Amino acid sequence: MMLCYNRIYIYINRPKGVSIMNKESFKRAIEYIEAQSIKSEKTKKLYRDILQKIFTKEEELRKPYVEFTYHEAIDMLKFWKIKTLRSLNIINTILNKYIEFYVNEGMANPKEVIFLSEEDLKLCIYSDYDNKYFTSVEEYEYFVENFCHNAQDAVVYTLRFEGVGGRQHEEIRNLREEDCNTETNELTLRSTDKDGNEQVRTIKISNVSMRVIQDAINETSYFKNNGLENPDNKTQKFTVSRNGYVVRYSGRESYEPVKFYLINDRVKKLSRAYGKELLNPKNVFYSGMVLRLKELEDNKGELTTQDYKAIHKRYGLSENTWFYSKQLYQNIKQYLS
Repeated sequence: MMLCYNRIYIYINRPKGVSIMNKESFKRAIEYIEAQSIKSEKTKKLYRDILQKIFTKEEELRKPYVEFTYHEAIDMLKFWKIKTLRSLNIINTILNKYIEFYVNEGMANPKEVIFLSEEDLKLCIYSDYDNKYFTSVEEYEYFVENFCHNAQDAVVYTLRFEGVGGRQHEEIRNLREEDCNTETNELTLRSTDKDGNEQVRTIKISNVSMRVIQDAINETSYFKNNGLENPDNKTQKFTVSRNGYVVRYSGRESYEPVKFYLINDRVKKLSRAYGKELLNPKNVFYSGMVLRLKELEDNKGELTTQDYKAIHKRYGLSENTWFYSKQLYQNIKQYLS
């Protein structure tokens, strides 16, 4: 440690790991920071809450914040899961005032303390994108080809990823074997509009996606819990119904399309098992969309309004809502690979 007298810093030795901070000086730090023109009770509470978090981290590391390494400071902010740069800038203001208190008390040399820049703060922005989306085509392909034990589970993700949707997953539920052209990799999709009129469209999909669809068509047995054994060391196996549809029930015969909740349930269970609980059907759908936008941008450069409209049309969405996909893509593309 060093003490400061008239701006001359004098080092004083103390045992490593023994904090120069205690509750009394922590209280004085709060009073010092609150005195810096903080008038609102709401702001005071915010500052005290943040300072308490800092003090908790100090006790954990057994040293004051001014002795944190760069990585310790960054790790602390990342642990708090702050979602916006604006909030991180507010916290950084508090940290800098906290450092100022130490310096004025003669307990820190400003030349040796870590001051975080805005670029440092950007590294600490918490994102749940990785928990919500497939962030690469490779991840999607690994998931459907390797993680999913049942093709009947994998095909639900495949169809959503490729942009098959409709109201209550109507296009998925209506998809039949004869709608899947393995020679051209095309799917014929059927749904109804709000007036009950039939809507038909055709999309082209990847080789991997068509292979998953073929596996789902040919699958005769479905294993519960993604094929994992239960505590009784028995894997529950069910017969998949044969009725001409791609997505089918297991464990009972049915000649009707599956109910929409079956699709939601399968995704919910598999995403949780995979460790991405927020990867719901909607986010699987948007995963495919943003990764298609990334591929397009990689190939041609800057995307235009027409590019976004074309992607919306490809995914069965109104071209008038193209700005939503642009906004989502701009927010998420730094996490894509």
